[in-house]
Amino acid sequence: MPHPPTDACADDHCYSHDEDEPLAAGTVAYITCGECLHLYQTAGDLERAYVETMPKPGPDANGFVWPEIRPQPAEEIFFCPYCSHDF
Repeated sequence: MPHPPTDACADDHCYSHDEDEPLAAGTVAYITCGECLHLYQTAGDLERAYVETMPKPGPDANGFVWPEIRPQPAEEIFFCPYCSHDF
């Protein structure tokens, strides 16, 4: 559930979603954003977030026509799709 961060959840709190994203005991995250602290548990999670957050094809409110964004393998995604911070 979204909530402001506290000292108790500082290590698990994603600032992009205002939710705690704890890692299950004994598991290793694929990657964690150093800025918003979003936790991508798998490479697939990162790939899905990339596709979901990219602009949709077609014109935007300013008349710019966005091309279709193609999925990328996780190893070719070098930024957090939620906050745009470099990994």
